Amino acid sequence: MPESAGDLGDHCFASCDSLVEFVVHSNLTDYADNAFDGCYYMNYDSVTINVEDNSTATLAIVAAALVVVGVIAILVYNKKQKKLQQEIIENNKIKEELEAAKTE
Repeated sequence: MPESAGDLGDHCFASCDSLVEFVVHSNLTDYADNAFDGCYYMNYDSVTINVEDNSTATLAIVAAALVVVGVIAILVYNKKQKKLQQEIIENNKIKEELEAAKTE
């Protein structure tokens, strides 16, 4: 994101499968809650914060951005866990069907 960008609009990075890193500059003054919806491959450990201005407002925005990133990370984790649970259930059903077919 360029340093001159002041806000992130609705769905600006939504479903961006190739987004793996995001740099927050001090010029960021506003962001939409759904700016990162669907960014399932983003490496949330690689979010870089580049704060050049020590103003309280800037620090508050950076903190808010980190909260958003944290919430996204939790949602992505929960979605992956749910998918894994579904795969386990499906695999167990297949295993039971194979076992039943062997006994017939």
